[in-house]
Amino acid sequence: MKIAIAIPHGHTPKWTQTLVHSLQQRKNNEGADIFMACTWPGHPSIRAVTETALGSGVTVIDCERRKHSHATALEEILEHIAYKGYTHLFCTETDCR
Repeated sequence: MKIAIAIPHGHTPKWTQTLVHSLQQRKNNEGADIFMACTWPGHPSIRAVTETALGSGVTVIDCERRKHSHATALEEILEHIAYKGYTHLFCTETDCR
């Protein structure tokens, strides 16, 4: 089993840090790769992960098409992981309550 966790990121540094920290600290029986699509490339909030220890093990993908769209961010993560053997995909949001 190969698991990918997809996170569209907008501009919520504290929620993003909380989410990534939780995923990294609470290990499951199966490991998972974390992919974060930055829907606001260049927005400083992404540094809450990339410039801290939380960035270890997180692959950040800057959105190329239709920025500011979480749906498109998920598509870009899917394209990034396509044909790499993932059997499961879990998605979560950082700025929805």
